[in-house]
Formats: sequence, C-alpha cells, structure tokens
Amino acid sequence: MARCKLYVQPVLKIPSKEQNFIFQPDIKLITLIKRKKIEKVKIISEATINLEKEKIAEKQLQALTKNLKNTKKLQKKI
Repeated sequence: MARCKLYVQPVLKIPSKEQNFIFQPDIKLITLIKRKKIEKVKIISEATINLEKEKIAEKQLQALTKNLKNTKKLQKKI
C-alpha cells in the first residue's frame, strides 16, 4: 500500500493567512474545530500538490519553446 502525506487546509471563519497543516490528529486543529473557528477543512495529498507543480512546469516549458520558435522565425526574416 502506497503511503502519502495528507495536508489539511482549514477554512477559517476568522480572516487569516491560508495555512497548510500536516494532517495528524493535531490538538490545535481539534480545538479550533471545537471552538467553531473552522467550518470546514479541505484535505489535499502531497501527490496532488506535486501534480499541480508539474502542470505549471509543463506550461512554462511550452511557453519557452513557443518563444524559441518565434525568435527563430524572426532571425530568419532578418
């Protein structure tokens, strides 16, 4: 069975910076839920974070190759 870290993104009622908690039965998290400071949590795995990073990197690569092709076309014209 593959293991991967789970991160919890709490959606706080009180305005604060977005935080990623590493999901363990964290006492702070439980007390925040009990005090109703957190309405809901979004659980995201490390794998999805890595996937998003890969997608961004892929888009950057595509943009770079497109720019390279355009500069080559310009050089031919000159």
